[in-house]
Amino acid sequence: MVPSIRWMKSTQEEIVKGRLVPRARRRSVRLGWVAALIVAAVACGDDDAGVDPIATGGAISGTVARQKTADGVPNAVLALRDVEDRVVATAVTGNAGRFTFSGLEQGAYRVRFVAPELAGLDPLFDALEPVEWDVALSSDPVELVFAVVGLVPARITGTVTCGGAPAADVAVRVIGGETDATATTDEAGIFTALDLLPGTYAVIPLEAPCALTPQFRAATVRPGQFVDLNFGG
Repeated sequence: MVPSIRWMKSTQEEIVKGRLVPRARRRSVRLGWVAALIVAAVACGDDDAGVDPIATGGAISGTVARQKTADGVPNAVLALRDVEDRVVATAVTGNAGRFTFSGLEQGAYRVRFVAPELAGLDPLFDALEPVEWDVALSSDPVELVFAVVGLVPARITGTVTCGGAPAADVAVRVIGGETDATATTDEAGIFTALDLLPGTYAVIPLEAPCALTPQFRAATVRPGQFVDLNFGG
């Protein structure tokens, strides 16, 4: 007996792969598919898997590596999207930073690097170039490279002067977030606070030989940014 439309609405169920599945279970079913997809990608991420991507259809392969050392980055997760921006596959890099999407039909795809923290990358100090590739796949395999570029940590530098002359050996306190550091001016009156995380800091000269204006200053830094602050009295 074929269920009526009214009966199907009243039970609030839908057909998934030929089975009636309650609406309340749809989210768990979809999450199960995503989990299975990622598990399969992890299994295929081994560099020694021995899969011939050309034999099973079109292939998009590539490497995720550090730009400075050329070392491969393992456990990097990449998502493959189609022209409708749907995720059709995921891949995880092996020990050498290699990944492969195989058995693909010809057409347009986008490969995007996702979840950098799973690869041990710190977004404060690591940047990816590019973040994604747009690919027009034909019968020939495609090779991509994602480069992990190290960012220079932020720093705050500046001078302390009294009467226009450099003030040496002045302690300058830098406070912000989890940072509480002290830099000391050199003979040229220059101080530098290195390896700062992005954020806002208060910079306070201590025990200067003259009254300084201003007495303290605030600075906001981004990854790789250098900020100059000067104090005079």
